Order: sequence, then C-alpha cells, then structure tokens
Amino acid sequence: MDMIYSEPIMYRGKKRSDLSVNASYSDGTFIKYLQQNEFTKKILFRCWIKHKLIKNALRAVVYMFTSAPLTDMSKRTYLHVMSQNGDRASLDLTYAQHRQSTFLNIQNTLVNVMVKNEILSHFPTNYTYTPILHERTSMSILYLNDNKYEVFLSPIGYFSFPKTLRVKSNKNLIYFPHYTLGEQDVLIFAIQIENRVSEFKREYFTAEASAQKMSIALCKEEDRIDKHAWHNLLCKLEAKTGSSEEESVEEVVAELLVEPVAELLVEPVTLDIQFKCKPNPTITKLLYQSFHTRGAIYALMVGKKILVMSDIHNNYIPEQYKHFGIRLSDETTTSFTYHFYVNDTQILFYTSVMRVYD
Repeated sequence: MDMIYSEPIMYRGKKRSDLSVNASYSDGTFIKYLQQNEFTKKILFRCWIKHKLIKNALRAVVYMFTSAPLTDMSKRTYLHVMSQNGDRASLDLTYAQHRQSTFLNIQNTLVNVMVKNEILSHFPTNYTYTPILHERTSMSILYLNDNKYEVFLSPIGYFSFPKTLRVKSNKNLIYFPHYTLGEQDVLIFAIQIENRVSEFKREYFTAEASAQKMSIALCKEEDRIDKHAWHNLLCKLEAKTGSSEEESVEEVVAELLVEPVAELLVEPVTLDIQFKCKPNPTITKLLYQSFHTRGAIYALMVGKKILVMSDIHNNYIPEQYKHFGIRLSDETTTSFTYHFYVNDTQILFYTSVMRVYD
C-alpha cells in the first residue's frame, strides 16, 4: 500500500507525583518455555532472555499502564515493536481505539516508531502489512501495588518493506513454526495486561460451586442405585423364602449378598481438587466425570489429593489434543506431573511427565 502519512498517535500520561508503584512479576508459560529449552532453541533464548527483550517490554508497558490517561485498569492492549538487539517501543492500542484512531493512523505510528528506533533506515514510500492469527501466550504474572495482573504476548502481524530500505528484521523472535519471515519483514506483537483478581475469585467460586453441584448429583445417583439394589434384594429374598421355607432368613441373605449386587453400593465421593493455576470449572467437571466412570484414570486418582498445575492448553508445537497438567498427592508424597489430554466432552488419555537428573 502507498503511505499516506498522518499525525502519530501520542498522549500525555497523568502527572502523579505522589504515586509510588511497587511492581514485581513471576515467570509465565512463555518464559518457562524459553528457560526449559535454553539449549535446544538457542536463538529464541538468546533473543528473548539474554537480550532482555521480555524484561524491557514489561518495563515499557508497565510504565504506560501506570501513567495512562484512561482510568479503566481492567484490561489494556499494547502494540509492541522490538528488534533482536533490544530496541523497542510500544503503542497503547486501547487508548488509540478510545480516540477512534483509524487503522492507517495506527500503522503509520508504528512505522514512525520503527524509524525513530532505527529499525528502518528512513520512511518508506510503500509497504505491506500481513495479519497473523495465533493464540496468545501467558508471559508473566504481574504484581502491581497489591493487584494481580496477567500479561499475555501474541504476534499479530508483520510489515514487509521494499529492498530500497535497510531493515533490522526481527524474524528470529518468532516462536511458532507456521510462519517464515524474510529479511525485509518486521514482526509486531500485542501485549495485553488483564486484571486477574476479580476473575480469579469468580472462577474459583464457580469451580467450587460446580464441584459441589456435581458431588450432590453423584450422591443422588448413587442413592438411587442403592435403593434400586436393595429393592431387588428384598424381592429376591421374598421369592426365595416363599419357595423354600426350610432355609433360614440369614442363609438366604448371605447367599444373595455373594452376588454382584453388593458392588453397586458405592460410597458418595467428593474429590479433593486444588487449583494451583487459574480455576477452571471444565477441568472439575472432566475429573468428576472420569472418576465416576471408574476407568484407568479412576485407579490413578482414587484416594489422592488432585493438584491442578496448568490450565487446558496446547503445546507450542500443536498436538492433536489439548491437555492440562496435574499432580497427585497423599500424606507422604507428591507424584510427577501427569498430562490429561481432552476433547470437548471427556478426558481421552493421560501421560506421565518425568524429570530424570544425573
């Protein structure tokens, strides 16, 4: 497209001289992934960790987040441009949309940012922009003045510039195998900050209520089976005592209880499920469902405390099914991580994830 330059999007942050900001963060899924694959994905690790791209990106968006002119702090989205050597710049997309900025204006602002940060040697006369569809990844948990936020990272598109420009391509920042960028391409990321406190509380109580509701339903079902079994037992007892009066009642009952009907008298159960990640009622439902069917997963979970370590997700190299991670604990030990693979309706199978050290 031909460039039609417009005024870059700029805003002045609120002057808060009395504001003290205490910020800290813990590693999210993306950072842990990079650290675990330091030696197998060396370029990614060098670009994102050694060049401190993640640390600098967090610093930039937290500064904009705390000084933003908009009062709504529940969710903000920033467009982030960064080169592989650490240069970066952010644009508050939430503010731009609030000011009803056009898509062209937003693109022009990003191009201005690239020129100022020397990602581009000079302003282009034309370029192309290609959007990317990709799931966002949890980058970090941000603790800001006693509030808890989650920071997500996702590539959203890339600019392609003509060969007449000198371009510092950031193609090595791409962390998924579906796209290949060229030397004249610059990748654009979206960084989202979401307040998780109210959502965590709401989802926790939703999960608890779902577990309680499911437990009551299971108890009612088992009570119905129990009554049905005893009804059949009494009918058989009446038939046997009517046809053979010489047998004692005790002998007849002992004979009948040898039959499989006694296996139907199941004790009501409430699973001890503890979420070490974002509570998800779907996980609770799937665990109860698998426990109730008495399959292989039942044998794995029976009598154990279930620690849900990760929400339902897919790997960076996508697999056929999504999975969530759990550990099983009793009074003395805690197991390695198990991955429970799921579709929309049930748990399909599980694998054990073991770490072996020399």
